[in-house]
Amino acid sequence: ATARGQYGCCIWLSKTIPFDQQGRQCFEKHHITALAWQPRYLLANITTPCFTVDVLVLHAPHSGWGKEYLKDFWQGLHGVLDARNRPKSLLLLADANAKLGSMLSPVVGPLDPEVQCLAGSFFHQFLIEYDVLLPSTFADLHSGPTKTWTAPPREGVPSTCRRIDYVGVPKEWRPAVRHSWVERQVDLLLSRDDHFPAAVSLSLTNDADCSGSIAHSGMRRQYDISAL
Repeated sequence: ATARGQYGCCIWLSKTIPFDQQGRQCFEKHHITALAWQPRYLLANITTPCFTVDVLVLHAPHSGWGKEYLKDFWQGLHGVLDARNRPKSLLLLADANAKLGSMLSPVVGPLDPEVQCLAGSFFHQFLIEYDVLLPSTFADLHSGPTKTWTAPPREGVPSTCRRIDYVGVPKEWRPAVRHSWVERQVDLLLSRDDHFPAAVSLSLTNDADCSGSIAHSGMRRQYDISAL
């Protein structure tokens, strides 16, 4: 977080709930290594006997910050990710402050679309470049409501719900997605509805391409934001 207590990101892993089908493997402290962090993001690597993946927790700026601020933020994040030594596939946990759906791609589907905003354009470009798929945008992967955030009412404007929080999985893990949903039963001890967690259940198997290892050419793909 900043010195004023704003933003801040964290990763929680259970040390008592097994993640393998045999019920023997639990997360241990040495499985996770923090790679980079700022008030708006935390990048870590998780390496277990079963899988390895880089995890990015993200609190991205919204469109109100303006195009230049957004451009600087996302370029800085690109630099952090491109500097990784032997990068792995990327798992994303994001308050992206981004509306998506009017522009489709292999990683953003047509479920419950909203008009892609400025922040959404930068976010969408990021997803394409790093092959991160959003299960909550695909009807065959997601069930139930998709909205994750309730905007407070303002004078003359009622409260509205938006999908701005996402779990993103490596695109090659798509066959491993069992279920995507918005978890509305978590008590966050708030006086009003705010954010509800986006959730995804995964089942990684040895016969699927879910090793977490990826080839990274170092050549950044360029996309026209205005065309997304």
